[in-house]
Amino acid sequence: MKIEHININQLKFDERNPRIIDKDEFAGLVSSIKTFGLVDPVIINHDNTIIGGHQRTRAAQAAGLTDVPCIRLNLDEHDKIKLNVLLNSQAISGRYDELKLEEILDELKFDQDYLELRLDKLEIKDLDTERLISPSGTKLMPESVIDGRKLDWIKSDELWAESGVDTGERSPTLYQTLYEWFCPQGGLIMHINPTNGAPGLVAAKNGYNFIGLQANDADLEAEAAEILTPDDGGLAYVNGDITGYFIDHPDQTVDLVLYDMNTEDKHSDLLLSDLAKKMKPNRFIIAIGNYERSDVKNGGAINDIPHLTKCYIDDYNGQVDLYNHIIFIENTDTSKYAAKNFNNVRKVARIHTDVMVYTNGDPDKAIDDFATIDFSTDEK
Repeated sequence: MKIEHININQLKFDERNPRIIDKDEFAGLVSSIKTFGLVDPVIINHDNTIIGGHQRTRAAQAAGLTDVPCIRLNLDEHDKIKLNVLLNSQAISGRYDELKLEEILDELKFDQDYLELRLDKLEIKDLDTERLISPSGTKLMPESVIDGRKLDWIKSDELWAESGVDTGERSPTLYQTLYEWFCPQGGLIMHINPTNGAPGLVAAKNGYNFIGLQANDADLEAEAAEILTPDDGGLAYVNGDITGYFIDHPDQTVDLVLYDMNTEDKHSDLLLSDLAKKMKPNRFIIAIGNYERSDVKNGGAINDIPHLTKCYIDDYNGQVDLYNHIIFIENTDTSKYAAKNFNNVRKVARIHTDVMVYTNGDPDKAIDDFATIDFSTDEK
């Protein structure tokens, strides 16, 4: 087919074209044309009416082009409409191979125009990220995904770092999000196995009371040097194991337990069953474990998933029930060597954190104590 270059002002837009585009998508299309030019010719009929490429033509005009490449056809009205619909049909356009797409996007994500070209919109489209709902309204779905590679999430972590909060172990924004979703305002958070002061600082700066506990004396001895003791009100780090703490504080009223999983921790049964009895009724317990690379050369990966799976299966003697499994995707490179094996388990092929959320009662009653959470995002 012959390609003609025709002045945009000579082209006719078909009023029956059903394809629409939002402002953000249109801006991305304009950026693409400014970067690469209009590489996909516009399909026109014999009378210069556009059959396929209405949005490309408008974007080309917005990008400053005066002429666009066109392919001319000679169709009657019926076939023109049919082709217009087919050119815009997702039913015949295929789909992405997820792993291959993620590898390609990882190679591109550090380009300066990555966000401008809206390439981030292609990331993990089928992992139900839109289903993540606050307990302030409706229960979360059985499995949810939080993408820590999003620009607003990265900016939030950077702000925490600027305020002096350690971002090395885990994302402070992850702690902030879990607190907002699963602990009533002003409530008492108990963190098991803290390795630095970030969880407590985040809690204090958001108006929560906080206690940090080590699961056993061995952990305490190894990690005590790293634990910060902030001056913020409502914060305390207890030098002693959990068993001893509850002997001394039998009437403790904890609103949220956050447990950083340790596969060698001998107190797991205590933490997720007996501990539930020490809390206020109808509250949440969160167990966090990593899926992370350990040996790049050998393609190895270590993880706490078997331990977390045990939590899921056992539900710890009926004392707690699984409420939600959240996958938090880290702001890091694709774990290509782990992707092949991990693909047999779940679609996520990235280094990530597993967040298992349990309740010690009725979550529908727990959410009555939650404020409404604003899920609006600033797209500027």
